[in-house]
Formats: sequence, C-alpha cells, structure tokens
Amino acid sequence: MSSGLPLLPSRRRALMYATTCLAGGASYVHGTTLERHWIEVTRCELRLDLGPSAPPKVRVALLTDFHYDPLLEGDFFERIVALTNGERPDLTLLLGDYITNSSGAAPEIISILGKLRAPLGVKGILGNHDCSHGKRSIGIALERCGIELLCNNLLRLPCPEGTLILAGLDSAWGGFPDPRILHSLRPEERLLLAHHEPDHIDFIRPEWRDKIALQVSGHTHGGQICGPGGVVLRRVPGGQNYTRGLYQISPQTRLYVSRGLGTVAIHARLFCRPEITILDLINQ
Repeated sequence: MSSGLPLLPSRRRALMYATTCLAGGASYVHGTTLERHWIEVTRCELRLDLGPSAPPKVRVALLTDFHYDPLLEGDFFERIVALTNGERPDLTLLLGDYITNSSGAAPEIISILGKLRAPLGVKGILGNHDCSHGKRSIGIALERCGIELLCNNLLRLPCPEGTLILAGLDSAWGGFPDPRILHSLRPEERLLLAHHEPDHIDFIRPEWRDKIALQVSGHTHGGQICGPGGVVLRRVPGGQNYTRGLYQISPQTRLYVSRGLGTVAIHARLFCRPEITILDLINQ
C-alpha cells in the first residue's frame, strides 16, 4: 500500500542510479554478446563514371577491420566468408587491420580469408595496425593465400566487358601512402581506390583526386560504440571527417566507409553492427 508521500530526494537518486545501471548493463550485454556478431550485409548500387574502357557493371565486396586477436574467433569469420561468397562478387577487397597487436595471429585469419572467391580475384591493402605490428609478415601471409597485396600500386583487371582500374595505397597512419600513382592515368581514365584511412582523400591533390571514381575505406569501425540511430560518439585519427557510409567528395569522386567487422579495446558494438559491404558499381 502506498503511503501517498512524495519520494525523498535520496530515493529518487537511488532509483535513477539503479535505472542507469540496468540500462548500461543491458547495453553492455547486448553489445558484447549479440550485436558484435549480428552481421549486416549492406548492399548499395552506385552509378558513377569508371571511364570509357571499364565494364558496364561490377560487383565489389568490401571486408575490413578484422582485428582477429585477441579474441581469435575463427567461426565468426568463417561465417563472414560464407556470406560474402554467397553474394557472388566479381571482386573482393580486404581493407586492412587483419590483426590488432600480434602478427602471430595473422596466418590464421588470412588462411580463413583465403577461402574467399571472386572471378576478378581477392585483393588486400594494409591498415595501421598491420603496419605497426608486422607489415612484412602480413604481406607474405596474404600472398601465400592467393590474396594480392596492393601497396602504392595500380592494376588493370581484364573483365568480360572491359578493364577495371584498381589501385591501393599504403596506410596513412602506419605506412607511407604515395598517391603519385594516380598521375600515371590517361586523362579519360578513372579508377577504384582502396585506402584504409578515409580522411586521407582530403590530402590528395585535386587534379589527382578527380581521377578517383570511388575510394573505399575502413578504419573507423563506424564508431563501434554509438548512440541510438548510429550517432558517432568518438572519432579516431584518420577518420574524423568520414566515419561510415557514402560521401560525395567532389562532383567526380565518392567515398564509401565500411563499418568493418571486428572490435578494438572494448569488445562490443552498439548501434553499429559489423558490416559486409556489397557495392554494385554501374558505369555511366
């Protein structure tokens, strides 16, 4: 039976504290046990100018920010590989940070990624963690598993109906990116660029940047721990300006930032599910 008396301030504070603790505890459990493994396949159709010699359409899968250690969740990444292959991409791009702190974990995750299949191949770039904790050994592990490493170089990929130009830059945080490779393109040519840190696009000379039809990046984890609706609460160096999703950088150039798959420091995701990105690029 209620006494009809108002709650004392101390009781109000106690109730508010208990409610806050319960909400925080529920969010932590959700983020660590459910959302961290709740994979989202994001599909996006982009109409852009890939150049006169490019194919009319190409499907590209993006996987990034695996951070395999310290959790070493092989079954989770086996599921990611199966889901990605099921989307039947023409090309699969791995955008770096295979490990967090231990290059010793790289062979295991890269052997799992070696099961990815795409007609135009599986290509990879390096992230800042890779460059800081085993750049050479990770590069060797990728090549041994049939994943071609792009590090300040450019490829021309023959397709059934044209040629796709693809380039990859070294990590801006942990390595030495060299965008001068863009200078080698003919005036009418355009390319797809893979680069781990999205913000670096702002530092590329405009006349070179305009040759980029689309840059694809990771690094930010989409914020990893976000507010409701995906509001980013914390931004990382190299991902201050572009955190998740699609951006129009200039009339000629777009940027897509994937939320990635793994976690760092806090092994949870909140309002920021791990992402397999499928881009259908329509040349126009």
